[in-house]
Amino acid sequence: MLRLAQFLLSLLVLDLQGSLGDTQDNNRTVCLLNDPPNQCGQFCLTTLQPMTDLISEINAKLNGIQGAQQSIQIKLAAVESGLEDQRTQIDRIPTKEDFESRLNETEAQLMEVKSEMKDQFDLLQIRLEDQSEAPREPSLNETENQLVAVNFEDLLKTGLTEVLTKIQEYQEAAQTKLEGQLQTLETKLQTLLENQRAYFQKTVLETLERVSLSIPPNFEKIGHRYFYIENSTRLDFYSAETRCRQLGGYLAAIQNQEELSALTAKLDKDTKYWLGIKGSEWEFVSVASKATATFLKFAIQEGSDYFDGVYLFNGEMYKPYDLDDLYFICQADNKV
Repeated sequence: MLRLAQFLLSLLVLDLQGSLGDTQDNNRTVCLLNDPPNQCGQFCLTTLQPMTDLISEINAKLNGIQGAQQSIQIKLAAVESGLEDQRTQIDRIPTKEDFESRLNETEAQLMEVKSEMKDQFDLLQIRLEDQSEAPREPSLNETENQLVAVNFEDLLKTGLTEVLTKIQEYQEAAQTKLEGQLQTLETKLQTLLENQRAYFQKTVLETLERVSLSIPPNFEKIGHRYFYIENSTRLDFYSAETRCRQLGGYLAAIQNQEELSALTAKLDKDTKYWLGIKGSEWEFVSVASKATATFLKFAIQEGSDYFDGVYLFNGEMYKPYDLDDLYFICQADNKV
């Protein structure tokens, strides 16, 4: 920057010398420079001051863009890490095929039990039929035994039917339960993927907005605008104003009640914060826009008009009695 200033200073001196030469040729009043560094120094510095300020502002914006790019990279890395973790969790969730395989195994085991019971029942029935076909005359004891066997056969058939019915009911209940669990897992997975997609889209859109609006680093979106809340260093009003400019923003003014409520929710309770509003009870002006403050909410109209500045305390504005060192709030834009 120093070399650029020297170069512009040289051009300005040459231009002045050329202008003086033309003045001599036209028989006009001539002011020769006997000591250009001393005679022209203050004038040149005053002329070059807007360009110096412009260069400083451009450098600040470039630093802000670099910070935003770094923020984009960090957020994208965090999103990718989160998506990778979600993929790992998704891979651990049993698939529909796994549930169907377990259900098929359960059905196979139930069918084996059913088959074994049917074989035992058939074997018992054959034995009973063999006994009933015996050629000899049954005795009284044998007749009683046959009656008992017939009753046992009926009981066995009834019991087997009940067992088969219960097995069928258990099978249907297990299948319904597994299908319900599978549906619940699919719903949770879909919700998880939608939340990840929404978070990623929000992050990308906010990052693009920060870049397009040249939002400085460390400023966060609160409501519809970007702010920086200083909670570690206390400064007086004028130092806080300068610090906000160094950060790439302005000491903050409030746009409306909605914005005041959103900011208050982010601030420490029972703590004072400088705002970018100054003036007297007759007129208050925004530091950023240089226009009349559009929103004011004073608790009690007290304080001293000798001191500039307005501070925010628990959601209400106050005029200071002196220039105490307070925390402060910066805004990224100069529209309010």
